[in-house]
Amino acid sequence: MSKTLSYTVAGICADLEAVSAAITQACRLPSGPYRVCGLVQRAELVLLQLVKKEHAGSETYRFVEAFDSSGDDLVGILSARWTAGFECRGSVSAGDGLVLLLFAGPEGTA
Repeated sequence: MSKTLSYTVAGICADLEAVSAAITQACRLPSGPYRVCGLVQRAELVLLQLVKKEHAGSETYRFVEAFDSSGDDLVGILSARWTAGFECRGSVSAGDGLVLLLFAGPEGTA
């Protein structure tokens, strides 16, 4: 069973913390636990697909801003976050050189 969350780019940009918390909370619904398995952006619309997790244990989701990042810069961000225990689940192009990376990490991480 899967669920889909829908956001706008403007809504995400308006409050990264609140949207990150809402995604985390949606994955902890009593019918879950769920995990984000994909993120798709179509213009101003951002869709996240949630699927049931096979194993218990929750993840924490967080958007991280990357401004005017080159490919090498993005590789550095991905590598540093991976080393800290986070997996990138997708990205959102927010315009003006801003990219929002959605990371998942073990419960309790930020």
